[in-house]
Amino acid sequence: MPRACHCGREGLGGLRGTSGSGCGSLGQQEWGPFPPSVRASNSLLLHLRNILVRMVSQAGTGFSFNTKRSRLREKLTLLHYDPFVRAKVLFVEQKKIRSL
Repeated sequence: MPRACHCGREGLGGLRGTSGSGCGSLGQQEWGPFPPSVRASNSLLLHLRNILVRMVSQAGTGFSFNTKRSRLREKLTLLHYDPFVRAKVLFVEQKKIRSL
């Protein structure tokens, strides 16, 4: 059903990929109440809440694994299974790898 585009032309409201669409540019029907620039900045803030860190075994085996934690938390210390010792040992956070 044709309706007026955001620019006033007759069409399907600026939706891409449809035949007979209006002006072909982005309309409010496609991206909702917030423009893409606002949504991108909000999602960027959500991604910066967590970081990926490397956890290293304190048993001296050199075994390590990566896990994510909140940026606001203190450094992690975990009891985790070390396959070289075949037991649960203490793992401490060695370094930050990247932001998630």
